[in-house]
Amino acid sequence: MDRFYLGYPGMGLLKLVTCGFFLVGYYVDILLIGTQQLGPADGTHYKIPVNGVRLTKVVADDNTYQVPPS
Repeated sequence: MDRFYLGYPGMGLLKLVTCGFFLVGYYVDILLIGTQQLGPADGTHYKIPVNGVRLTKVVADDNTYQVPPS
């Protein structure tokens, strides 16, 4: 199902019919997707930052402009 999701219907159907090339294809896809070597067919990126979400400290003082609530 991973190849269908990524936009490769031909390879997805082939993997579905052959049970993932006798399970070898599943392990190869886990490796390729995990290392982000295999991406969506439309060329978009789904790369996730390695360190996760980053927080930025915002300092507000008397000179900081605040947007009035709407």
